[in-house]
Amino acid sequence: MFARAIYIFLALVAVLLFAYSHFYEAEEFAIYSVAPFILAAIVFILAPQINWWYYEKNPPKTDEDLRKILGARCEFYRNLSEENKAEFERRTTMFMMAKQFTPKVHDEVPEDMKAIIAASAVQLTFHQKEDWLFDEYETFIIYPHPFPTPQHEAWHVSETYAEDGVMLFSAEHLLHGFFEPLRYYQIALHEFAGVFIDKNPEILQTDFGENPWQSFQRISNFSEEKIKAYIGLENVRPEAVGVTLFFTHRTYFAQHLPGAFKELQGVFG
Repeated sequence: MFARAIYIFLALVAVLLFAYSHFYEAEEFAIYSVAPFILAAIVFILAPQINWWYYEKNPPKTDEDLRKILGARCEFYRNLSEENKAEFERRTTMFMMAKQFTPKVHDEVPEDMKAIIAASAVQLTFHQKEDWLFDEYETFIIYPHPFPTPQHEAWHVSETYAEDGVMLFSAEHLLHGFFEPLRYYQIALHEFAGVFIDKNPEILQTDFGENPWQSFQRISNFSEEKIKAYIGLENVRPEAVGVTLFFTHRTYFAQHLPGAFKELQGVFG
C-alpha cells in the first residue's frame, strides 16, 4: 500500500545514512539518519489515514473477480447505471481496505467473503455522499460455523457488538445468504440494517402491515420461527428483517407491501 512504500523508503534512507556514517567514520551522517527514521515511524502509525487519503484521490482498480460476483449475485448493483456501478465498486473496494477482517480457526479471511460483507454495507448507504462506511464498526470476525459468545450463549450465525465496534458472522451462512438469497436469509444485510436503523430511526415508522412477520413470510417464505431459528437468537428486530427483504426480495416486496416498498425506496433508492 501507499503508506507502506513511504515508510519502507524512509527506513531504508535512515539505514543507509547510518551505514555510511559507520563505514566512513562520518558521525554527522548518523545524526541525519534520525529524521527519516522518526518520519518512517510516524508514517507507520498513521498508515490507515494516509492510505485512505491517497486512495480517495486515486481509487484502486476494482478486482475483476469482485465485479463478477457483484454482477452475478447483487441485484442492487445490477440495477445501477454504469456510472453508479463504478462508484459501487469503488466503495466496496475502499470498505474492504478500511476494515479489519479477523478469522477464527482459518489463517485469513478470503477476499470474496470480505467483498460480501463490504457490498452488503455499501447497499445500505449508497445514497449517502458521506458517512457511508459504518465508521463505528472496524472489525469483522468470521467463524467457519455457528458460534456462542459471552453475550449470547446460544449458538448463532451473526451478531453485532456495538460496545467494541465488532460484527461477527458464520462464514457458511454468510456465503449461503449472499449467493442464494431466495433460499437463505442474508445475515450481513441484516446486521448492517440494524445499525442503519439505529442511526435513522425514521425507518421504524415504515408500515410493514398489521402483522409484519406474516407480511415477511408472504414475501419470502421465511416465517418468524424460521428466521429466528436460522439466526439462532430470539431477539430479532422485525424492522431489520423488513429492510433486508427489501434488498433481497424486491419484486415480491413491491407486490405485497407497496407502501412500505415506496417508503424504503425513498431511503435506499
